[in-house]
Amino acid sequence: MHEKIKKINLTRERDVEKYFCDEMRKRGALVEKFYGGLGAPDRIFILPKGLVFWVEFKRPNEQPTPNQEAYHTRLKALGHHCYVVSSIFSAERLLEVLFASPTALLICENGV
Repeated sequence: MHEKIKKINLTRERDVEKYFCDEMRKRGALVEKFYGGLGAPDRIFILPKGLVFWVEFKRPNEQPTPNQEAYHTRLKALGHHCYVVSSIFSAERLLEVLFASPTALLICENGV
């Protein structure tokens, strides 16, 4: 386990969000807070070669609200990738899957 992870409060959404955003920036992503209205995901991540995905951050064991689920469904219907990250461990898993290969984002499924 990373030394940094040991120092993070694993029960706070903002700590999980900060950890994931920091890791994405290290990998060259443009990380933006998104204010898209009711149900919109928390962040949009823009990677080289036109790869873009959205992330909703939640506290451990917390699920997206119905409005969030509806927004995620609309994004997916438009061909976007949208993920829910609710722990450092799910953040690590998504990072592993996203960076496993250059086309991993195209095959990565929600709920990682």
